[in-house]
Amino acid sequence: MSESKKRSPAFGASVAKWIAAAALLSVAVLGWQGVTSIPVRSVVVRGAEHATDDAIVALARVPLDSLLFTVSPTLIEDRVRRHPWVEDAVVSRLPTGTVSIHVTERTPVLLALSASGEPSYYVDAEGFRMPYRPGGSWRVPILTGLSERYHPVVPIRNEAVRGLASALPDIEEDVDALLSEFRVDDGGGITLSTTVTPQGRTLQVRLGRAVSAERLVRLRAFWDQVVLARPNARFSWVDLRFDSQIVTNESS
Repeated sequence: MSESKKRSPAFGASVAKWIAAAALLSVAVLGWQGVTSIPVRSVVVRGAEHATDDAIVALARVPLDSLLFTVSPTLIEDRVRRHPWVEDAVVSRLPTGTVSIHVTERTPVLLALSASGEPSYYVDAEGFRMPYRPGGSWRVPILTGLSERYHPVVPIRNEAVRGLASALPDIEEDVDALLSEFRVDDGGGITLSTTVTPQGRTLQVRLGRAVSAERLVRLRAFWDQVVLARPNARFSWVDLRFDSQIVTNESS
């Protein structure tokens, strides 16, 4: 048997593999051409409640009938995060021609009032501000005395307010129940007015510039051990600015 005949089976197998590879490549090319020719048919927003769908779509700026594969999810996510109510956004391109935008909204921890006492904006745990919307279901403390101008994408500069906002999500419900109003004083520190005591009064609590969840927890302990235990006591103020002690001024 000649050498050429001995090699013919292997040669035939190689040809078959080459034909199969070429066929797969052709399918892949046709598939890629199909994908790259899909137009954007719709933009769908999910997860938005206080940020309207129309506002999100306007920020995304995805032209209908543009090619789906040219849409950049990263770019759209960055645009959508500029909405003051949006904390995060995830964009997906679907083979149906749909651009899906899933947003996670910010959660208020404070309600800031204007100088005239009107609701102005909400503040989240990172110090970002969201426009006030009537009818909100959040029970959050009030913040007054902050003179910074509202900015939709820049967090509050006041370090005491940002520390307070960061601390509030970490406190328990029994501590949260004592919090009524926080005021920013002239020095940039925080003073708290508690909810009404059983004696019909409020406590003025000095928190200073370094507000933490631990200080608010100590207020709960003081409330239980002193305020409730001494119903006739009257405190002009309570000072929690010191880590190792609670200083009080008791009026006669």
